[in-house]
Amino acid sequence: MPPIGVTLIGGFLGAGKTTLVNHILRHDPRRRIGVLVNDFGAINIDADLIASRDGDAIRLTNGCLCCGIGDSLSRALIDMLAQPIRPDHLLIEASGVAEPWRIAELICAAPEFAPPMTLVVVDGSRIQTQLADRYIGDLALSQIESADLLILNKMDLVPAQGDLIAWMRETWLGKRFAISEHGAIDPELLSADHNPSRFRAVRAPAPAAADRFVGLRFVTDVPFDAGRLHAAMAAMPPWILRLKGIVTLAGEVAPQSLQFTPGRWSMTTLHDRAAPAGSRIVAIGHRDRADASALDRLLTDALQTADLQTSR
Repeated sequence: MPPIGVTLIGGFLGAGKTTLVNHILRHDPRRRIGVLVNDFGAINIDADLIASRDGDAIRLTNGCLCCGIGDSLSRALIDMLAQPIRPDHLLIEASGVAEPWRIAELICAAPEFAPPMTLVVVDGSRIQTQLADRYIGDLALSQIESADLLILNKMDLVPAQGDLIAWMRETWLGKRFAISEHGAIDPELLSADHNPSRFRAVRAPAPAAADRFVGLRFVTDVPFDAGRLHAAMAAMPPWILRLKGIVTLAGEVAPQSLQFTPGRWSMTTLHDRAAPAGSRIVAIGHRDRADASALDRLLTDALQTADLQTSR
């Protein structure tokens, strides 16, 4: 399957990120959107968009799904992939005090997701004051520099819009802008072409969050032995934070959905799916502790012996 498109929405506190997210959910009927947020108190999804709540997930009336990030963005991304219905597009609302480029680096470590488009919402009525503030100016500047697209929001509160736009364009030559009131933007902006590597080139000297994690793949045409795969899950090394995949078991027609988190794993028969051409597993773990060859040996030893010998 093609990677899922991602839009990372950043911006300082009060810029209007939540209002913009709600606008997108209301006005993009063509796509099933997944939403990840720091917590539900921060996003305040409009009540008439909510169909039901289930634990840390909010199912929306338009078929979209909203989940909390909690303490781990990488785990939240994997949980989103584990949903019964895969989203067409993913929105991630960053904290108002976060540097979006750090989050974007982490997303780039997950091959199931496309490099994110970073959209930064700016309060047009306050941005000049914020940039001049000795306590928050550097953060506001970092957020703007991270943006592939800047949304100048709350422009209805700016008496001299032309002057502000001219100042922004002169200060950030080549930066793409869109004008907004009350978070109203064209959802097509989420599909616009962008250059996700540009800001990383600018910020290269800074530590990247993605460097702490590594994504590993295991692909085979040989079916797994059920008992050996159970033993492999029980022996999974502690540096694996999450593992998931679609696997084929020897003697079984229907494929299995394999899910693993430290101390817990499950395998569910997918009766409504045809048998896959082999098995595909993705694991995410701590880069500094990762041992790709050990994981490969562990999973290879779980394959059906007779078929493995024949394939060799």
